[in-house]
Amino acid sequence: MPTPRKEEVANILAGIVGEENVSADEATAFCYSCDSSTVGWFALFSKSFNFRPDVVVRPSSTQEVSQIMRYAAKHKIPVTPRGAGTSVSGNPLPTRGGILLDMTRMNHIKEIKQDDLLAVVEAGVMYYKLNEELKKIGFFFPPEPGSAEICTIGGMIANNAAGIRACKYGSTKDWILGLEVVLPNGEIIKTGGRTLKASSGYDLTRLFTSSEGTLGVITEATIKIHPLPECVILIVPSFNNVEDATEAMGVTFKQAIIPATMELISGDYIKAMNQILKDDEKLPVAEVVLLIDVDGNKTVVNEEIDRIVNICKMCKAVEVKLVRDLAIRKKIWHARHYAAFVISRVLPPPEKIKLWGTHFVDVGVPLSKVPAIIGYLKELSAKYGVTLIPFGHIADGNVHVSWWADPRDKEELKKARDIGLDLLRKAKDLGGTISAEHGIGILRAPYMNLEHPTTLNLMRQLKKLIDPDGIMNPGKLALEDIPEDLFARLLRELYPESGEA
Repeated sequence: MPTPRKEEVANILAGIVGEENVSADEATAFCYSCDSSTVGWFALFSKSFNFRPDVVVRPSSTQEVSQIMRYAAKHKIPVTPRGAGTSVSGNPLPTRGGILLDMTRMNHIKEIKQDDLLAVVEAGVMYYKLNEELKKIGFFFPPEPGSAEICTIGGMIANNAAGIRACKYGSTKDWILGLEVVLPNGEIIKTGGRTLKASSGYDLTRLFTSSEGTLGVITEATIKIHPLPECVILIVPSFNNVEDATEAMGVTFKQAIIPATMELISGDYIKAMNQILKDDEKLPVAEVVLLIDVDGNKTVVNEEIDRIVNICKMCKAVEVKLVRDLAIRKKIWHARHYAAFVISRVLPPPEKIKLWGTHFVDVGVPLSKVPAIIGYLKELSAKYGVTLIPFGHIADGNVHVSWWADPRDKEELKKARDIGLDLLRKAKDLGGTISAEHGIGILRAPYMNLEHPTTLNLMRQLKKLIDPDGIMNPGKLALEDIPEDLFARLLRELYPESGEA
C-alpha cells in the first residue's frame, strides 16, 4: 500500500479533529522541528538533519488519538507525540517526518480526590497549572523539573522527569498510579489503578513511564498528590571545594535528615546567578554553594535547620546563609531553574553563531562519586581548553554540564564530540547512568549500549512486540540500531576531507 500524500493525510486527520486543528504548512512544520535542546539547530548547518513533521495534528480526546493511531498504523505513518517541547534531548523531534501529535489541547484536570490522595489529569495539563489548583486545597504534585512553568504532565511521564525535589520526593515515576495509553494500533488500554499500592501482574505503568513515546501515546494519568508542607526555609552554605560540600551532604543523610532539595552550584554559575539577583538575594561568592530546602512541620523544620547549619560548619562551610523570605527564595530558585540562559552571561561573548551545548551531558553517579565526576570535569576542562560549567542535584548524584561549541570550527566540534563521550564513559565507569532525568531521545541514543549492553536487545524485542511496524517516535532510544553521534555526524558532513568521524 503506497504511503498517502501529506495533503491526503491532513484531510483525513481534519475529519477526525477538525480542520482548524491540523496544519501541513512549512511554517508550522518548522516550529515543531526544535525542542529546548541543541538538536533541532543542527539543521542550520546540515540539510541532512531534518526534524520537520509532514502534518501536525492537535487532538482533544483519547478517542481522537485512537482514530489517528488506527489510520497511522494502517498506512505505516510515523507518529511523534509532543507535549510542551521542553526536552533537552530531542525526544519529541520527528526523525522520519510523518504525524506530529501535539497533545496540548488535552489539558483538563478531570478529578482531584483529596480523600484518596490522587488526581486524574489529561496528558496536556501543564505542571504549574495543576499545582495552582492543588494549592487551593493544600496539596501539590511534588516532582519539579526545571521546566516546571511550561512542561506538561504527559511529557514528564514519558521521560520520567525529575528535578530539584527528587532528593526527598523522587522522580515522576514514583507518583504515577495508573495510565491511559493508546497503543500503536489504536487500542486503548488502562494500566495501574487508583490504589496507593498494588501487587498484581507486570507493572505496565512503569513500562510506559520513561518510554519516550516509543510504545504508545499517554493520554491520561492517575497521579498521587501530597499535602503542602507547612513551612519551607532555604539554607545557602558556601564551601571552598566540592569535597567539603559533599561531606556535608553525607553527614546530613547519616543523621537521618532528608532535605527537600540539595543543589550544587559551581563558581561560574554563582557569578551568573548573582548578575540577575539583587543585593539581598545574591549567593555567597565561593567555589561551591549548596541550595538546601528544608520543608515540613514548622517545629521540625527549625530543628533540622539548626542541625544542618551545624553540620555545614563542621564540614568547613565558609558561610551559611538562611533565606526565610519566600519571595527571595523564589527568585533564587528561578535563577537556578533557568540555568542555560543564566550561564550564558559568564561565558565569553561569541563573535559568531555558536551551538549552545547545554545539558549535552546529564549524567548521574552514586552519591559517593560526586566529587570524582566534578574533579574529572576539571581535568577535561584543562585537557580540552574548554570552559565546562557543572551544576545539578548533588543529593541524587545528578550532574549537568554546559559549554559552547561553534559548528563552523572543526576543532570545537571535535572537542564537543570527545568531551561528551569522555564524560559518559566516566559516569559509567563510576557506576552511573548516561542520563539521570532528561532522557535519551536522539542526543544520547548512540550511547545506549554503553549503559545497557545486556538489556538493549530485550528493549528492542518489547518495542517490536508492541509496535511491530516501528511507527511510534522512531529514531529514539537506539531501538532500531545504534545511530552515529550527532556531533560526529555533523563533523563528518561539514568537513568530509578531514576523515574525522
